[in-house]
Amino acid sequence: MNTVAERGLYRWEWVCVLLLLPLFAAFGWNVVQRSAYFDDRMTDYGVYTRSAWAVRVGQDPYEIADDRGWHYCYPPPFVIGMTPLADPPSGADRSGYLPFDLNVAIWYALNLLLAAWAVHRFALGVMPEAIPWSRRWWYVRLIPFDICIAAIGFTLNRGQVNNIVLLLLAEMFLASQRRRPITAGWWLAAAGCLKVIPGLLVLYPLLTRQWRSYLGMVAGIVLLLGVLPAAVWGIDGAIRMNRNFFEQVLAPGMTNTGDETRSKELMNTTSTDSQAFHAILHNIQYADQKTRPDNSDPVSKGLHYLFGLSMIGVTIALARRIPNLLDRPAEALIVFGSFCIIMTLLAPASHMHYYVYALPMIMGLVAHDLQSRLDSAIPSNGLIVGLVIWMLCIIVAMIDAYSWSVRLREVGLGVWPTVLLWGYGLSRLR
Repeated sequence: MNTVAERGLYRWEWVCVLLLLPLFAAFGWNVVQRSAYFDDRMTDYGVYTRSAWAVRVGQDPYEIADDRGWHYCYPPPFVIGMTPLADPPSGADRSGYLPFDLNVAIWYALNLLLAAWAVHRFALGVMPEAIPWSRRWWYVRLIPFDICIAAIGFTLNRGQVNNIVLLLLAEMFLASQRRRPITAGWWLAAAGCLKVIPGLLVLYPLLTRQWRSYLGMVAGIVLLLGVLPAAVWGIDGAIRMNRNFFEQVLAPGMTNTGDETRSKELMNTTSTDSQAFHAILHNIQYADQKTRPDNSDPVSKGLHYLFGLSMIGVTIALARRIPNLLDRPAEALIVFGSFCIIMTLLAPASHMHYYVYALPMIMGLVAHDLQSRLDSAIPSNGLIVGLVIWMLCIIVAMIDAYSWSVRLREVGLGVWPTVLLWGYGLSRLR
């Protein structure tokens, strides 16, 4: 006779799952309204589609701006992939282009499906033995998804790419668990060539001793940053586009010097609600927004890297004590999730929607807890309460309507609970 965990969902549980469908449908309609029908498009998505139009008409995607004056700030491969969803500026010929409202709806639906698929792929890697469609199978997916639902929704609302990156990281983890290191390296290269910060995960194959992963990384980088751009712009054009990305985005983001085109849009510490360590320390030091300097000082930046490097060192030290890490999927995902949290907080400009990258850690903790509860589908009450508290902190930090919530966000309401989440995860490695 099957245990409760091995049975299918109860009727009330199915109702709760199905209620997510109209919830996301209504949210999607709101996203389309804000993005396509407001006088000022309330989305980052227009940057990608306008830059993709520049590729289609032979212009430089790093020079063109969207309707809000924002510029493209990702490596070249992503804008090439976005060309089917390109959006021309006002007054340009729209023949062969999708209406922008339909464009936004497609992007929203695609990214929602990719987020769900990412959760599923992580779950396959961390709990492959779960009986498909059983309560245990469902809960190891639903709990992390629900805990991160605010960050997932924030990503969807802004038209951002985090859900795509999350899927690429999920494929990397799953390939690693299935002992396919070259494939895992390829997926990491894809994630890094879309959004640079996943590059921190080059440390993960060192801990799993999958040295061939680096062959996949090199092959992926050559293909995505070399062969693909050369096929579109030629060899000289590919070199120029990669140089543009380095000079206009990467170097200014690391040093706050050089090209200032994107300073007010992204690079300055005060340009966004950055969740990076140096930004939080800067906000604490200068409480008054009106007199707060645009960029953090060298001390804050030094502490930023000190915190990040310390977290990396602690993670590596504890992970190395685990023999045969790949044979312990829950512990492996906790280590993987630790690096995902560190890359979030160590990014020079970390945004509220980056908290979606806490999902691997949360799923690792859920799976680890369920290891000692073989007849249960639901983790212990203590873990659930802790994860809900983290979720509420993130939700409050996302609220812009009240001065007190903005101030709490500025002093680290999202950052410090996430550091505690990282620390609690590593404590499970004992």
